[in-house]
Amino acid sequence: MRLLLWLTMTLAALYGGYWYVGSRAALSGMEAALDGLKADGVGDYAQVSLKGFPSRFDITIDKPRLVSSDGANGWSADFLQLLALSYHPNQVIAVWPKEQSVRIAGEPLTIRSEDLRASVATEPTLSLPLDHAEVEGHQVEIVRAPGLSLAVEKLILAARPSGRGQSSYDIAAVLTGLAPGAVLKGLIDPRAALPAAADELRLRAAADFDRRIDKAALAAPPRLLALRDIDGHLGWGETSLDVTGDLAADTGGFAEGRIEVKARNWERLFDIAVATGLVPPDQAGQVRNILAVMAQGSKDGSLTVPISFEDGMAMVGGAYLGPAPRF
Repeated sequence: MRLLLWLTMTLAALYGGYWYVGSRAALSGMEAALDGLKADGVGDYAQVSLKGFPSRFDITIDKPRLVSSDGANGWSADFLQLLALSYHPNQVIAVWPKEQSVRIAGEPLTIRSEDLRASVATEPTLSLPLDHAEVEGHQVEIVRAPGLSLAVEKLILAARPSGRGQSSYDIAAVLTGLAPGAVLKGLIDPRAALPAAADELRLRAAADFDRRIDKAALAAPPRLLALRDIDGHLGWGETSLDVTGDLAADTGGFAEGRIEVKARNWERLFDIAVATGLVPPDQAGQVRNILAVMAQGSKDGSLTVPISFEDGMAMVGGAYLGPAPRF
């Protein structure tokens, strides 16, 4: 009995020592990373704390803030929690507060959610290359101004290495119950032809970057080079949109390649494309006539349109559709 008690106490002391050493290393590493961002002028925070003895390393960052070097993009929140099991420190769960502030290209946005968290696992090497990641959110709303908002009942985003090279990843997104605010709905659907909320948005693709995603991405994010095997679907009431194809960045950073778009009740979707500026108004008549001719051969009334991207332009059947998107 004494021997068993001695062994138990010894193991407890050893594990307690492991947790203490590991927790100090995790805390000092996080503080060093944040201080580095602060010194570079791209981040700030109030304080960092750690708890979770005996089986967890739970880090809380108070008042975190990130900002791009030009000040055009940024993020801030009251806190950010990073949770990990002490025996799996390379698998981390991030938990965000119910409200965050984001700035994109100088435009301020507010993100509200009932629950928003991510799980990230890295390979157990010094550079911490991404093994897999997933973001899940419930009742998420992005707000620019009253009525100019987008709400999502549930979202799931995921990424993992594709096996086609160190810098290629399979990505997926599923969003259900997408509901634009009144102002945004009026902008994209001025004729009120669509229901208040879209049923589902799905996207799968293989994303190629200029380098793999690892801890260096915090300071300098990898650049997206191509989206291959694109498979997207949007269902919104009686209309739907399916997209397949491959795109890559040309030397100027514009999309180059070909996608195929299949639309059900395409006339409604075309009106939305014109209303939102995806199709230039001065080209709308010509493009509509071309699409109507292409739809005549469809048995179910759907429309399948090949869109090519070349020399910074998007083309449909030889007609200029607009500028190609940038990567």
